Amino acid sequence: MPSRSLLVLPVLLLALAGCSTSDQGEDTAPAAAAQSTETNTEQKPSQFPGYPVLVELSSIDSRVASSMEGQTAGGKAVALAPGLYTAYNAQVPELDRYYQDPVLYGDQMMHQQHFPQAPGSFWGGVQPGSQEPKG
Repeated sequence: MPSRSLLVLPVLLLALAGCSTSDQGEDTAPAAAAQSTETNTEQKPSQFPGYPVLVELSSIDSRVASSMEGQTAGGKAVALAPGLYTAYNAQVPELDRYYQDPVLYGDQMMHQQHFPQAPGSFWGGVQPGSQEPKG
């Protein structure tokens, strides 16, 4: 009898080791999902002609501007889509880079339709600011 239990133990260990291999495969799935998310964010500029654009906080909805106050360089924001903004950082002059993992402020409906995974603060009825593309 003792020899039978000794045979079962290595088989059990091999089975458990096989499970850990499949866990490693699951770790690669989020990486693939992250790559597809990056691709989607790279497509956003073409979805919104004229965006991204650097705008003055004074030109956008007062709710958004007051929420972003003190978080952006030079009193500016980057409009990523009509009524959706992220804080401007003077160290990141390439505006297309702001589509990667943005913290957004602005219109709730635009957020839900185009950037549902992005965190931030949202209000109903935020219209594009006066310095944003017309169209």
